[in-house]
Amino acid sequence: MKPKAGTIRRTNKNIGVSVDQIRTDLQNLLEDAKYWTAHKTYEPDELATRFHHRLTQIHPFPNGNGRQARTPHGGCSSLQPRAASFLVG
Repeated sequence: MKPKAGTIRRTNKNIGVSVDQIRTDLQNLLEDAKYWTAHKTYEPDELATRFHHRLTQIHPFPNGNGRQARTPHGGCSSLQPRAASFLVG
């Protein structure tokens, strides 16, 4: 039976944090992102890149982690039209 979308993975994989660290690491990431946003720590595109990177490192779901991690990146990076100040690649 396939797990429902959004279900946290229950087994360790060769990527991602240990299963017992997923919830803690997700909470820390969300708290960090709230702080970054409130204090304008990073430009929107850098914030989105950092969020994407950390979410990908956590790898919280058994499937769909790439799609899930890219979703906030697309939304954050389009918040403010301007010349790119932070380039990836």
